[in-house]
Amino acid sequence: MKQWGFYFDQTRCVNCKACVMACKAWNGELRGDAKINPDLNWISKEIYEEPSEYENLPGSSGEQNYEEYGKYHMKENWRRIIVTEHGDVPPNVDVLNFSVSCNHCNDPVCVRVCPTNYIYKESEYGIVLTDDTKKCISCRLCKKSCPWSSPQFYDDGLYSYKISSLEKPKMTKCNLCIDRIKEGLKPACVAGCIMRALDAGPIEELREKYSGYSKISRTFKGNTFQGLNKGTEPNIIIKKKISKVLKKYD
Repeated sequence: MKQWGFYFDQTRCVNCKACVMACKAWNGELRGDAKINPDLNWISKEIYEEPSEYENLPGSSGEQNYEEYGKYHMKENWRRIIVTEHGDVPPNVDVLNFSVSCNHCNDPVCVRVCPTNYIYKESEYGIVLTDDTKKCISCRLCKKSCPWSSPQFYDDGLYSYKISSLEKPKMTKCNLCIDRIKEGLKPACVAGCIMRALDAGPIEELREKYSGYSKISRTFKGNTFQGLNKGTEPNIIIKKKISKVLKKYD
């Protein structure tokens, strides 16, 4: 197995969220509400093949149909930007942006705590995936345990649903765009990053390519289970942003 992971250059990230939107655009058909109600999945039904075909739908009087657009919106945030501000009075201030998704850990806590084996670590690329042949019972143990909240639900109001409800949100998560990797492509977030702050590949190759990397930053401090003193060994390396302000407050 060649364990895949991410490289993130904090000095280049400008919080444009291109990585976030690229993830949603590529993986929209994998969102939780689409899995529960396939009738909402326009891609599988091939209702509209081109964007222009759903901008001016019958009965919309030539206006964009935002009700239809809403069906294609992926509510889960598989990749997220964490923004923290540091300092007191300008110019002694600084902003740190951190782009994070699932880190496809060597010892993933989400796999350990899942009572139904819905989450597993595949053997070819070391990617942590979900198995739709198994049952997700929406217990949220995976999300509560993950230090980075990588497991996602399209509606966190899980307790407002009846236990037997077929619409009760199921967990989804970053799959490192394994479909793209198998075709020789980079994950969507990497391809979409306009500042080239992200990269992905076999983690050992990334470590050789980006010398002087760190495993932590001010906004990515640890790798332990929440409440358990055990490392998860996340597969991410970081080029930290360092400034006089940050040195002052370290």
